[in-house]
Amino acid sequence: MDYLHGVKNAGKDNNEESEFMAFENDPEMKRWFKELQKSKEEDLRKLYKIWRIIENKEH
Repeated sequence: MDYLHGVKNAGKDNNEESEFMAFENDPEMKRWFKELQKSKEEDLRKLYKIWRIIENKEH
């Protein structure tokens, strides 16, 4: 029905929101995210490269 109202990817947006809420409600993930912000830029770039590899394998 959403597509009739001009809303695209409504299911995808809802899924992303629910995934974020699961992340937000996980104390271990919240702690990791706070620590991540303290990391060196070089380490963050390495982590990003790893993320890109994982992301490409999923597609």
